[in-house]
Amino acid sequence: GYADKIDRNGLPDPLNGSFGIQAQALDLLTGTLIWQWRSPYAEPIADINTTPAQPALMDRDGDGLCEYLVFGDMAGRLWVIDAATGTAPGGGPAFTTEGGATQPIGAGVAIHGRVAIFGTGGAEHADDQAGQVIQAVEITPTGGQLLWTYFLDPGEKVWSTPAIDRLGRIYFAASAGFLPGEEEAWALSRGRLIVLDLSLIHISEPT
Repeated sequence: GYADKIDRNGLPDPLNGSFGIQAQALDLLTGTLIWQWRSPYAEPIADINTTPAQPALMDRDGDGLCEYLVFGDMAGRLWVIDAATGTAPGGGPAFTTEGGATQPIGAGVAIHGRVAIFGTGGAEHADDQAGQVIQAVEITPTGGQLLWTYFLDPGEKVWSTPAIDRLGRIYFAASAGFLPGEEEAWALSRGRLIVLDLSLIHISEPT
């Protein structure tokens, strides 16, 4: 998240500016900034400055090198950023959840080949009534293509990165009534472990 609100030109604007999400690449030997990318949040979440989850690394062509950084944001946008240039293929988010800011991608994204798998709702401003989801998006050269959606129970949210085992099973933790830092409410919260079969995902041929 941004440290300070900025305007459209990237200048400090604490009154009328907005927070947003950003990524940077540094030279580890010198500390030199290689590139910086950022995208502001629009209303109604211009005042949200929640720290985003750690980005995932994607090797889309299987050559052993990381081509993309993949992460979600508080506006329900899935971003794919070129690791070498700091640009978003297609010029915008690879995918946006149907609910947008009411379905934020607050937790980390799991990567399996060319597919990004994530859950929504892992943010304090997420709407309990919006209907949070688990989704899989295939990353294409110009963006992303939704493969499937798994609907969570009312009030459930995903707060942590999913895990994928060697047999192709996807593990998710979903909770209802949980908020970080509000321990008095945890006794009334509930959670469950969801296991999905990755083999049901149809992935197109490489392009």
